[in-house]
Amino acid sequence: MGKEYPYQLPHEGFKAIVGEENVINDPILTLAYSRDWLPPGILNPMCPEFVVLPGSVEEAQQVVKLCNRYKLPFIPVGSNLWGITTTPNRPGTVLIDPKRLNRIVELDEKNMFAVIEPYVTHAQLHAEAYKRGLYIGSPEAGSQSSSMANHCFQAIWGVGHRTNMGYRNILSMDWVLPNGELLRTGSNALAEAGHFNGEGPGPDLRGMLRAFTGMLGGTGMVVRMAVKLHPWPGPKQWPVEGIAPNYRSVLPEDRFEWVLFTYPTMEKMVEAMYEIGKAEIAGCLHHWSTVYLNWWWANSNEEYWNTWKSELFQKNCKNLLGCCLWGFTSPKQLEYEKRVLQDIIEETGGKLIPQEIYDMWVPFTANNWIRDTNGPRMFRPSGNFLALMLLGDTYQSSLYYLKAGHNVMDKYTPPILDNDHSDWIASYEMGHFAHCEVDFPIEKTIEGTKAFMSAAMEELQRELAARECSDTFAILGGPYHKLAGDVYGYGRFIEGIKRAIDPNNVSNPPHPYPLEG
Repeated sequence: MGKEYPYQLPHEGFKAIVGEENVINDPILTLAYSRDWLPPGILNPMCPEFVVLPGSVEEAQQVVKLCNRYKLPFIPVGSNLWGITTTPNRPGTVLIDPKRLNRIVELDEKNMFAVIEPYVTHAQLHAEAYKRGLYIGSPEAGSQSSSMANHCFQAIWGVGHRTNMGYRNILSMDWVLPNGELLRTGSNALAEAGHFNGEGPGPDLRGMLRAFTGMLGGTGMVVRMAVKLHPWPGPKQWPVEGIAPNYRSVLPEDRFEWVLFTYPTMEKMVEAMYEIGKAEIAGCLHHWSTVYLNWWWANSNEEYWNTWKSELFQKNCKNLLGCCLWGFTSPKQLEYEKRVLQDIIEETGGKLIPQEIYDMWVPFTANNWIRDTNGPRMFRPSGNFLALMLLGDTYQSSLYYLKAGHNVMDKYTPPILDNDHSDWIASYEMGHFAHCEVDFPIEKTIEGTKAFMSAAMEELQRELAARECSDTFAILGGPYHKLAGDVYGYGRFIEGIKRAIDPNNVSNPPHPYPLEG
């Protein structure tokens, strides 16, 4: 390989565990595992030394134990679609690719749960669940992502207003710790108890794995997980018409109805969100910025920019709420919720968007927030997008942090491209808390990306100095937890967990907390 390391590389050992055909160390092939959407030169990721594809729980354990024996860092991935924290950052790294762990092991229709392996996608799980009158949420990154990886990371679902975030759906797990030992959590820890509960026996260990944005592979590898499913009032097969990319999707009108309406101010819009939560209606509730409407809808770059320059959405959809009513029990429930929502809109001063825009947008785009496939369209304007102010808190807090994000956007436009003050507020648990986010396309250049990263670091330092609680830092894990953990006092707890279960510091260092300088 033309490289020298202070240790022996156990190529033959990996082949003995998983088979020769399931070990990749050809630099031409490993190069594919080192890519990211950021411009080359920002993170300077390395190629993994080996890519190993285990085919069972036992093989995954043996791979991790071999990495410990030779003190080789390893990184477990899911679908590996978000490489900013899962591409190697030090020589000798082993990447554990779960492509062979791709089964829905069990789908219990009566007790409404599924047991999945890491490479099962949300779309794959959706397809099987719908046949049984069940469903599960979908992240706005797209249903092509690994369901298990999404549960271990953010799991910010479009249907979170009803189901909450994905971590609420985690039941039992088979979890290979960084030292290779197998830990069974939840009810599955008891012999033949099954997968009905995610807590105990003893302390609930799910927070050790994921907290709000996950441990990013720094606490080992989950090889099997039971996830909760929910009743689905829709068809057994997802309805789709048309030819790619111009798909049309309309759910049964006696069970589902999208209502899109606007307000003169963000404050009035948030007031309506609170009222909808109090009434406990709807399956989805979101505030979308005008750029979101264009991102998810446009079928090409040309269509995106032409529509943006026409200001169609900017003029008609400011301070917009998208609410999808679900008749979970019967069509009568849908009729009831429609009357309740109509009263709320009238009492809070809302206004329905023009019918021609509704007809243009909703049939082609709205249902992506139930089962998303259009999320990657966010990359179309520039080939790159970044985010600020990712926060889980109240609607009211969302307003404050969105404005702070807008100030950064204004300062760095360009290289942040002209796209209005992008913002997103998603409701969870019937409005008991919300997720807010400022997303924007950015010039795909080293200079432009570094300018944004400088802005993000400035904002982080400002927040830490003011002791304001933001989730901006946590999404990128280790080094940011080091900065914030010392201020807020939680860093020593994460460090203690890391040292206890990963004594050799081999599970995707420096996540979730750096043990070296």
